[in-house]
Amino acid sequence: MIILNNLDYILYCGLLTITGAFLNRWRGGWQIDWLKIDNHGIKRLIVCFIPTISLLLPFKDMIEWWLWIVSYLSFLIIGILPGWGSWFFVGRAKDSWKHNKDAIWVEYITYWVYGPKWIPKTHNLTIPEYFNLKARFNLIDSPTGKVRPLDWRIKMEKFGMSIRGLGISIPPVIILISYFYYFYDVIFYQSILLLPIGYLMGWCYNIGHEINTKKFPNWLSSSTNIGEFLTGGLIFGFLINSISVLTYYLIK
Repeated sequence: MIILNNLDYILYCGLLTITGAFLNRWRGGWQIDWLKIDNHGIKRLIVCFIPTISLLLPFKDMIEWWLWIVSYLSFLIIGILPGWGSWFFVGRAKDSWKHNKDAIWVEYITYWVYGPKWIPKTHNLTIPEYFNLKARFNLIDSPTGKVRPLDWRIKMEKFGMSIRGLGISIPPVIILISYFYYFYDVIFYQSILLLPIGYLMGWCYNIGHEINTKKFPNWLSSSTNIGEFLTGGLIFGFLINSISVLTYYLIK
């Protein structure tokens, strides 16, 4: 089993945090000469290794090989692939009402909490586009003729991005909980700390709108860039890794 002294832990945690931050920003469009890949799907495949390793490496001698594959696929299929381009502007884009339809669970939850999005009169849609959007359950013609107010959009989309992040943190943790219960008869109480980590994704992307990004280098020059970097480092690397290591020591 992994035995980590204080220095090992700091280096391990720091390495995954830094790697997760830079790789997720790279996935979002930042090009590195020696790692130049234009295919976004391939980038997602690579980036998914970071949260998988963060979650499972502390338990490497306690789990079967297939759990790595199942956890990796849960990160990819549920957490990374659907809705990746959604809610990134956290309410600041006036046309965001016509986006964000891929991660359907997020759309349903935000609809239950905040109600429908409004289609403004000045929508500039073709007739087929308009009726296609009207067929969606969470869009109605604006009662005021305008888009929803900025304050509403910020609250709703920050919440949506947070729920979107739970698609990253909840499924693989449930898989890990089930594994330890059925194969080791261990009830993984500490794993409850891992479940809500993804909710921080809303904060990661919103903070880019709260700070002056002009002070940052070009590859971190927008709110989306900041969100990608923070999500990769804070969620994919530091928090999942830290709590996994802590949990490992509590159950071993």
